[in-house]
Amino acid sequence: MLGLVRLGLLSGFLFSQGSKVAFFQGDWELLLEEAKKQRRPIFVDFYTTWCGPCKMLERYTFSDTSVAVYVQANYLAYRVDCERGKGPMLANTFRVKAYPTIVFLSPEGREVGRQVGFVDAATFLALLRRYREGTDFAGPGSDLPKTHSHR
Repeated sequence: MLGLVRLGLLSGFLFSQGSKVAFFQGDWELLLEEAKKQRRPIFVDFYTTWCGPCKMLERYTFSDTSVAVYVQANYLAYRVDCERGKGPMLANTFRVKAYPTIVFLSPEGREVGRQVGFVDAATFLALLRRYREGTDFAGPGSDLPKTHSHR
């Protein structure tokens, strides 16, 4: 019985930890070093505090458990406030013209794609998987809307 209680507490802890995307805490250079060391791709959320679609991403997409679990296992996630600190410089470097913009990077820091605007959790999860697998989602028969762009 005690084992079941421990298991329940542990699973509750894991669920609560995995219920929201955990963004990397540290500066840009440290993020790039960590990505190389772990050989994990990065996604960068370029946002502003006043942006409605940015708030929707936070509320509906980044707080989705399936997205959070997938990101935890496969990516380093990073957020950039485009109006504070190094945010304006990074937004300029990545040619961010609208918010939110999510830029997908290889572990070496090379841009492999981007998403401009809000997407729901299912669409974002499909983007994460496709960029992780390195497949081009813009081809015929894609199950994703054609609102995505990549480089």
